[in-house]
Amino acid sequence: MRRLNFSAKLDCFRRLKSWSIRELARRVGMRQEHLEYLLEGKHQPQAQDIFRIQAALDIHFELEDF
Repeated sequence: MRRLNFSAKLDCFRRLKSWSIRELARRVGMRQEHLEYLLEGKHQPQAQDIFRIQAALDIHFELEDF
């Protein structure tokens, strides 16, 4: 069974909430462009980003997601 990486898991949970990228960025408190880079896997998230994303989506990431 294949595990989803951070960006795929983030996008999956965003879609389950039916939130646009803009809506998630607003709820997380980050620029939309930065969130798009995270979703595309172009950047690794910083710890503060991870905590804010987890809180906004009410989810938990595992170390294996990164």
